[in-house]
Amino acid sequence: MGELPRALMSIGFEKNDALTFTALLELKSATGYAVANAAKLFRSNAYGSLQRLVKNGYASHITKNEREYYQAVGVDKIRKAIGPQIALLEKTMPLIAELEAEKMEHDVSVYEGTDGIKTILDRAIELANAGDEIVGFGEKGNLTQLIHGFMDDWHAKRIAKGIRIKRLFNRDPKSKSSVRKLSGTKLTEQRMMPEGMASTLGVWTCNDRTILWFIKEKPLAIVIGNAEIAKGFRKQFDFLWELAGKK
Repeated sequence: MGELPRALMSIGFEKNDALTFTALLELKSATGYAVANAAKLFRSNAYGSLQRLVKNGYASHITKNEREYYQAVGVDKIRKAIGPQIALLEKTMPLIAELEAEKMEHDVSVYEGTDGIKTILDRAIELANAGDEIVGFGEKGNLTQLIHGFMDDWHAKRIAKGIRIKRLFNRDPKSKSSVRKLSGTKLTEQRMMPEGMASTLGVWTCNDRTILWFIKEKPLAIVIGNAEIAKGFRKQFDFLWELAGKK
């Protein structure tokens, strides 16, 4: 077993999950079959590990040409988990960062569960720069209620980095509660969607990345890395924002 899987096990990864995560980093993007071969695991064990990694926000997946492909994410979560074992991992973390930097970025990635949602949000802060603006529309306030403690910390990090956010909420009681809670928060603007424009889909966009949220029993998010798509959603947002401002 290599240094990286051992280091991952030292911060709580199961052995098979550590081997699978390492294989994902090295392969950049791969099917479950390819991951199993690279990790030298039975396919059933590899697929079980992939499901756990996706659930815990350490991997994402997409369907391409009717085949499922996986990639490693959540490296920041690993850094946060280092804690007192920093001396053991200080040689390993540069390797993780290097592998992640070389990893092929998909146009589309799928994240599942609350940990997957948290990974996306942390990544959004990491990729944005001071002065950037995150905009979102079609929300009901479900995201804030789902991970409210995390969101409080997330907004604090966003504000500290100088990132603005503008959000358009659906007109319902949950949304109004979220709007009241964030009222007066720095670098934050909020409006209610125009009448008749309610949506079951939440959309966030910043720079060239767009996130589509489905917050239900099993949260699901799709991240699209495409400048033209982000530009199109931004135009929709600006149009709706102006309409909401006239109400």
